[in-house]
Amino acid sequence: MYFIRAVTKNFRSNIKQLLPGLDENPAYWSLFGYLAFGTNIDDKTNKLKLPYSTVAELAGKPSKFRNFIARDYLNAFIRDVFPFEYTFWSKVRKTPRLVKNLQWPEKLQNLIEEESFSKLTIQEKVYLHNGRKISKQQEKKIWKEEQSKANKFSTENLPKEEITLLKYMNNHPKRLFEKTKTNLLDASAEAINLEKDSQRQLNLLNNILVQSQPFYKPARRSVRIFPSGGNILCLKKELRKILTRDWMEMDLKSAQLAICTILMPLPKVKEFLENGGNIWTHLFDWLNVEKTPDNKWIIKKTLYSLIFGATRKTLKRTLSELGEEVYPKFMENPLIEELIKKRDSKFREIRKKKGATDCFGRFIPCKDNKDKRSVLSQLAQSYELKLIFPAVKYALGQQHRFRIALWQHDGFSVVVFDKTRIRNIQSTIEYLVKCEASELGIPTKLETTFNDDQKPLPACEETMRELGNNLR
Repeated sequence: MYFIRAVTKNFRSNIKQLLPGLDENPAYWSLFGYLAFGTNIDDKTNKLKLPYSTVAELAGKPSKFRNFIARDYLNAFIRDVFPFEYTFWSKVRKTPRLVKNLQWPEKLQNLIEEESFSKLTIQEKVYLHNGRKISKQQEKKIWKEEQSKANKFSTENLPKEEITLLKYMNNHPKRLFEKTKTNLLDASAEAINLEKDSQRQLNLLNNILVQSQPFYKPARRSVRIFPSGGNILCLKKELRKILTRDWMEMDLKSAQLAICTILMPLPKVKEFLENGGNIWTHLFDWLNVEKTPDNKWIIKKTLYSLIFGATRKTLKRTLSELGEEVYPKFMENPLIEELIKKRDSKFREIRKKKGATDCFGRFIPCKDNKDKRSVLSQLAQSYELKLIFPAVKYALGQQHRFRIALWQHDGFSVVVFDKTRIRNIQSTIEYLVKCEASELGIPTKLETTFNDDQKPLPACEETMRELGNNLR
């Protein structure tokens, strides 16, 4: 598969003059586009990732093509087009191949930056990989190719719920996402004013310009499904909300923590959540930290890394951004003390039994001491899907009224076609998930927000209970 990017004719013409070697191999254009506009950035190093599957597709080979050697393709580009350095992936350290050193000439760098900030419209633009003018026919062809590729996933060892979810999410009609394109100019205006990550966000918006629908694939060691490539789900939340005006956002409240109250178990934490406690507000007050989005992200990162096995050294380093006095306070919190004690006990149980069984009845083996973290994470993720799956079952029977358009592991985005039914649909989904959570004994619920500031009232509880019983 080629790298899809809409560019101005002048940009492509100028690049062709500066890098004449691109025409030595049509697949070089795809790799150039990825190097110049790629959005798959490694969180730890802030370097562009070069995973085998991506490199294979850029070269026009299937991602599972056994005879393809990624370094041969990369080295040929370095020889014929432009030199750059890359690291080698490590199975032991679990580090991906990264672009280590890439220094475009000043003129070329300026052209790339200008193109990144160019107006998001398909008028007078062409595809970077082949120079053809963008048309409805070409858009549909690319969409069909992407959808066909997404539906060729292997169902081996996947629970039926995950298979159902993948088929549902990958077979939405193209028109479902077309409306998001009408808001691209507004989103790009917001992206330009971002303090950080502006260029990457604009590149993501350009991806949506030529292919607005995300397609999902299964993961090797998780029931979670993940979108392929740079897409709408990779955008910052404030930009995604602009594109998805009048959509519903539904998320499980404190999902991973709530699930762990039955996995470990955590009686104190469970009582806290059942009584309506908000873990973030509680920790903000306990730590005496200012309630800002950045600070919440640090606390959230700390809590969830703690749940799944982070060391005290790692926790201390993360919390140091809030002040040296924060870490001791955090560790003295009664809920955190219980969490650490029960987590360690759960890890010992997993090691003793050499694995654990998830809520779908699949045994997850634990091969070594490091594997225990992955096992616990996979257990929690299985309950995550089980909790939300009633919403998927409901959606399958109501496709003429609404669609779950975006999937985000512990939440999803909903498009309702008949706005007079939005309250009914919201309440039904919330009730079905509430029933599932109650049955599993997990103290969580769906929280709904609206991207156009609607504030619908809850529907009749009795009506929802009756409907819910019929659907379950």
